[in-house]
Amino acid sequence: MRISFLQNIWDLLRGKRSFKDFELYSLLKKNNASCCPQMLLIHEALEKKGFILSEIENMHLLYNNGKLKFKTDIFFPWIAYEIFVDNLYQFRNVNSLEELIKYPVFDIGANRGYATLYFASQEWCEHVYAFELISETADLAEENYNINKNLKQKISLYKFGLAAKTGKIEAKYLPGRDGISSMNSEFLENYAPEERDHGILKEYSVYSASVILKNIIDENSLDKIIIKIDVEGAEYEIFEDLALNYPEIFDKIYKIIGDTHLGFEKYFNIVEPFGFKVIWKNPCSNNTCPFEIENTKFSR
Repeated sequence: MRISFLQNIWDLLRGKRSFKDFELYSLLKKNNASCCPQMLLIHEALEKKGFILSEIENMHLLYNNGKLKFKTDIFFPWIAYEIFVDNLYQFRNVNSLEELIKYPVFDIGANRGYATLYFASQEWCEHVYAFELISETADLAEENYNINKNLKQKISLYKFGLAAKTGKIEAKYLPGRDGISSMNSEFLENYAPEERDHGILKEYSVYSASVILKNIIDENSLDKIIIKIDVEGAEYEIFEDLALNYPEIFDKIYKIIGDTHLGFEKYFNIVEPFGFKVIWKNPCSNNTCPFEIENTKFSR
């Protein structure tokens, strides 16, 4: 431990680390963070992607690459890492996007707003309609949107979840763990069994996906829509509702990109009859599966 501390001092003096780097290292060590090495690696990876750590306050880190800014939790920056370092939502067939066309995006499961900001910063993006079930997380997303004055006008935030029916549901919220909040107990059991007895069980509002999305699409005359979905197991219920009660939406959807949490085939069986093909998928051992699918109607 002492060697690591002295090495960081030496790197600081040689200009290989900034004072913010050292402040982050010291804060992690002060809190006896067992994840300290991984956090520093994530921090360094973000810096290599051009994101500079510009502020540390109340256990949150503010990163800025000159084009967008975001705040993330000091101990759980995994989702920000996936989006900005691993390029999780970079399209595998980006050349399929037509020039001079602006595409609307539905960000279903916006979390702290990282994906929303990623999409809003793209030249091809017309507007992002973001939905987040957990109100505490939605407040953090709103804070991230507000510090991006250049992108804020391209974002509409809805602080509720989408489901098959409108009503109230119970969902488990884990403060700080923005990647593990779900109304689906089966997801928590499969993905994070160590957390099933932790967190805060609260009541949140959900609205019928078919009703809400139809209203937005009709009011804004939307077409060639890109949907990003990451909702910890609710993706099946949401798309079953769309298939049953608003099947016309599939003629307006160009791409769907996101993550399934209880098996990809179960999800793809819902959308395949509407003309979708798999562009890319990556099944994982924990039954999650990042994917990108595309409507053959719009294939070039």
